[in-house]
Amino acid sequence: MQSISRFATRIVTLAAAAGASIALASGPASAAGFWGNACQDGRACIVLAHGTGPGGAYWNIDGCKHHSIHDYYKTALAQGNAFYVNYANGKWDYVAPWTGRPLDSSTLVTSVDVLC
Repeated sequence: MQSISRFATRIVTLAAAAGASIALASGPASAAGFWGNACQDGRACIVLAHGTGPGGAYWNIDGCKHHSIHDYYKTALAQGNAFYVNYANGKWDYVAPWTGRPLDSSTLVTSVDVLC
């Protein structure tokens, strides 16, 4: 009976971990925005380096401010305002208005600063 109890405990633990992973995948850290299959006009967008979010690979960022991010991205698109993409290693990339650029997909993005 004890082995069944251990087995049940492991299943509950794994289910909780899987649920936490799904909750984290809903959006990048505390950045306000939404997943999409494209970058919408007027938005600063970053594209996941691997896979997709729940609604697509494009994170459409809401608002002009500092946004905490915690994932790997391959492309940045400014469909309006300029923004900075900041990396864990202290480096950054600038994205001019109405342009796009590749990002360092092997380095963790820690934040995005959308300028107004």
